[in-house]
Amino acid sequence: VSVTAADFAGSGTIRANGGSSASGAQSGGAGGGGRIALIATSGTVANYTVQAFSGATGNLAGAGTIYEKNAADNGTLIIDNNSLIPQAEIAEDSTPLTGNLNLASVIIRNRGVLALNGVLTASTLTMSTNGAFVSQNDGTHIIDTVTVTGGSNLTAHTRISATDYALRIQAVDVFVDNTSTINLNGKGYRGGFANGSADYAGEAPAGAVRAGGAECYAYALGAGGGGHGGNGAAGTGPHCVAAQAVQVGGTGVDTYDNPTTMGGGGGGTSNNNIYFYSGGSGGGLTVMTVSGTFTNEGTISADGTATASTQGGGAGGGISITANSFEGTGVIRANGGATAPYNAPAGWVVG
Repeated sequence: VSVTAADFAGSGTIRANGGSSASGAQSGGAGGGGRIALIATSGTVANYTVQAFSGATGNLAGAGTIYEKNAADNGTLIIDNNSLIPQAEIAEDSTPLTGNLNLASVIIRNRGVLALNGVLTASTLTMSTNGAFVSQNDGTHIIDTVTVTGGSNLTAHTRISATDYALRIQAVDVFVDNTSTINLNGKGYRGGFANGSADYAGEAPAGAVRAGGAECYAYALGAGGGGHGGNGAAGTGPHCVAAQAVQVGGTGVDTYDNPTTMGGGGGGTSNNNIYFYSGGSGGGLTVMTVSGTFTNEGTISADGTATASTQGGGAGGGISITANSFEGTGVIRANGGATAPYNAPAGWVVG
């Protein structure tokens, strides 16, 4: 739905909702929300009821986009999914946009997820009622006021190739309430065999030692943990094939006062090169420069991923926050991921 008018009037409904499907043991996929653009060339957009939701039943889909532009501003982008939780397989990418955005405001709410492969420039980014913003590039978003409330989450995209995805924000003020998060857990360098990796060794930044994996004939083995702020622990265990028995822990190359890299991934393992088991991915990276006040009542984390067996755990990631002032009583952490029984080290936190 695209409507351009000098001015808008009325109080009706405009919608482009996805179609529903059957729910049950064999559910169909619901349709995703559509796209709506309302543009006033000399006046303002009226206070309509505007919807671009996923279909209401079946395997739920992503919200569509709603763009409302008054003549005097750069417009508002709204991502609202009516509290419908997208299917896990698409959750991180349920409403993708590509390209740089220059807007007056962005509103993400009610299980809406904006996955932006580009840079956002806006006066306000307001997230509420389980909204999520996923940064899918390595650029710096420039936003005057960032407000994260109601169980919402700011994050970066999971690393699925050699591309780095970090959460970088330049803002005037940032506020995270006590139900919300800036969560970079597992968003760093991939563990061996994790997220499409075909290598035993965990990923690490250039110049660092990668955590080693192991190919064995039994489960009595251990891969190395990823490294970052501290070095990863080496794995141990008998019955390993010599070519894949480099079970060293990873190292890092970052600095304590200016973290710029993600946590290293832990090593993966295999049973006789037939069954493959993923190492934990490292924690991601967030860099924030706040000219005013950074308020954290929630949780900011860049933890490495834990593993259920003896694959190496991911190292903690990087959190770097520079602000004129800090307020709040929340949690900030970058812990290494646990394994059975060895641990990976923590990362770097600077604030």
